[in-house]
Amino acid sequence: MKAFASPGAFATYLRRVSQAVPAAEHTGLERAAVIVETEAKALIGQEHADWPALADSTVREKQRLGYTGRISATDPLLREGTLRASYSHVVDGRRAVVGSDDPVAIYQETGTVRIPPRAVLSTAAVTKGEEAAKAAGLAVASVMAGRDR
Repeated sequence: MKAFASPGAFATYLRRVSQAVPAAEHTGLERAAVIVETEAKALIGQEHADWPALADSTVREKQRLGYTGRISATDPLLREGTLRASYSHVVDGRRAVVGSDDPVAIYQETGTVRIPPRAVLSTAAVTKGEEAAKAAGLAVASVMAGRDR
């Protein structure tokens, strides 16, 4: 625990911390967003227990085109890497957003009449949410404790 020699020293500490917290929040949100984005990208091409298997016709077509066996047996959601590359993040103020600007990502996340959902972002958020929250909190807590990180 931090000890202060006087009320003035404590006031100086609080002033310094209050000035440093916004940058620490940004750093923490950036770290958290990178964790979730990295996981989302890593899911592309992986066979996931919560996702339905690809249809046999899809597997045959992917095999014919040479789009299987690079990461897993059927490389779900992976062809040329465009979808994976589309995932990114933005930190704006006190929020971080991880997503994709590729319309295919929406179809895969929520499913369509012909495609069952393979929820990349929600799976990444659930899988890495606790780690991301700890990273964000640690950045702020470190500044508040006087250990700028």
